[in-house]
Amino acid sequence: STQSTGGSKILGGFPVPLCMAQQEFQSVSDYKKLGSTYWSQKKWTLALEAFSKAIELGEAELSEELSLLYSNRSATYFQLGQYGEGLEDAERCILKKPEWSKGYFRKGKCLLELKKFTESKQAFLKAKQLELQIAPTIATSSQSSSVIDELESLYQTAAIKEYYSGLSTKGMIRTNGLDTCEVKYINKSKGKGLFAAQDLEPEQLLLSESLLVSTQFPTNKAQALVCEYCLRFVGSLSEQLDLILGPFIHRLPKGLVQLTKQKPNKWLLGLEEQCSPLYVPTDDATSDLKGMIPCGQGCADVYCSEKCRKATYHSYHNKLCPSRLDRLHASALKNFERFAIENSDRFILIAKIIVMIMNRYEFLKEEREKANEKVTKEVESEILLNEATKQFDMFVFKEWEEIEVWDEKEQRYIDERALKISLLNTSSALLQEALFSSQTDPILQKLFTPQYLSRLMGIIELNSQNIGVLSPLHRYFRALGEFSDPTVPGKVEALKQFQIIIDSLFKYHSEVPNCQGVGLSLIQSNINHSCVPNAELAKTARDYDARSTVIAILPIKKGEEITISYVPFDEGEYTTEQRRRELFGQYRFHCVCPKCQPKT
Repeated sequence: STQSTGGSKILGGFPVPLCMAQQEFQSVSDYKKLGSTYWSQKKWTLALEAFSKAIELGEAELSEELSLLYSNRSATYFQLGQYGEGLEDAERCILKKPEWSKGYFRKGKCLLELKKFTESKQAFLKAKQLELQIAPTIATSSQSSSVIDELESLYQTAAIKEYYSGLSTKGMIRTNGLDTCEVKYINKSKGKGLFAAQDLEPEQLLLSESLLVSTQFPTNKAQALVCEYCLRFVGSLSEQLDLILGPFIHRLPKGLVQLTKQKPNKWLLGLEEQCSPLYVPTDDATSDLKGMIPCGQGCADVYCSEKCRKATYHSYHNKLCPSRLDRLHASALKNFERFAIENSDRFILIAKIIVMIMNRYEFLKEEREKANEKVTKEVESEILLNEATKQFDMFVFKEWEEIEVWDEKEQRYIDERALKISLLNTSSALLQEALFSSQTDPILQKLFTPQYLSRLMGIIELNSQNIGVLSPLHRYFRALGEFSDPTVPGKVEALKQFQIIIDSLFKYHSEVPNCQGVGLSLIQSNINHSCVPNAELAKTARDYDARSTVIAILPIKKGEEITISYVPFDEGEYTTEQRRRELFGQYRFHCVCPKCQPKT
């Protein structure tokens, strides 16, 4: 029977396009062609029926086209969102023709949608390997290159999703904002980027991310009392003032010395008693201050909470607390810290990263052994070490000695290779002496080589951000300055007392010292540069710790890349030449944004 329906006819219960209505559909080839026609028209359900009929005939005839048909039906299932069925057909395609990359390509795409990122990554890698084997025999090398580039892009996409979903599942990403943005692979030259997952308005918060690892600069510890883990200010205002003015106590006014030498938290109360009933706005001014919890092992480090203390201990402090080390290792650690202060504070960050990897490796090994899987072979230890270093593997890096520095005075790039190699060799020896012992797994020796330290320093140079946490003294002094109720008794006398404090502070400091340091973030580090950015790093009024905060400064559409400027982008601060020179010297790329193009 024949029935007309719109642009097709029903032949034997099966709809076919009018242009094909005169054909007899009896063979595998006929139904394959019909399925391809529907595919080109995006009529996925009809295409699925046609390919299924072709497969039914093909299996009966043992057709050589079955691998192609399974591939086509897998792709059709994919378009219909039926990824499980698509995966099954991809596996059948591979079984029929294991040397063909297309089956692995289909498999990888379905696994990606099923959020099986590790298996997806492996499938794309296998497809790429097969393509590379046949690439020299393909006449149109550009076509082969295009396929390989697509497979590389999909492999990187799967790797990125595996990486971030894995770290998130294990609690290694502490962030708000993953609903507003996502990390995506762009291309071989640009690598990864951060993209908007929804439409964003100017001043909207994009990302608020606790850092993966951070450190306060050692010289700043004499000016800002902060939590070792999150760099939030701790203690009381009087303790902050004691730390800042302590070295100059013999030069301070007598009345101020008496106030600052009182017990913690008594300084404010003393002033309140003198000036009662003057309202001192402690709720607003000290809301960013937390209580102070000691290390518990005997060292000078302090924390804002028990949670931060435990997190620090399990991350790195268990091996970097001098009070826990024997005399020999504690002395070696002190020598390393002295070396870092004299040469680069970033070596302190490297020490923390290495211990984080060591602790992660030891935890993974212990878990394996609890499951009665003894780690004996070197290859097994290598696998565990690769898993332990994973959280640092996705950072872009260049070998530290390869990064040149622009000398403004001499107007040229300075090659510091010899100096940097010397520093790496010295730091390697000092760190091994401080952290390596007879009980340390030999496989961890790789973490202490100058080559690995160069990698870590390169990661820090290209991905780290300088940290600045505002001192609570800023907020407190501002609150006092804005206090203007003329009816409050004792106001004038109270402000006189505080004026003595402020005068003394600025006599010995150019500004109220803030917390300063350096750290790494997992998400923010993916944001690429533009000289015309649509976002910026910023601090909100409630950012009391060393978190990475990004806000939109322009409207950003869903799917649009989020960019910041790596250098000052105000016209008056940098010329185009200075900007491009610094970007190349520090990050090794030539900016090609519209602002950097020659004017015609």
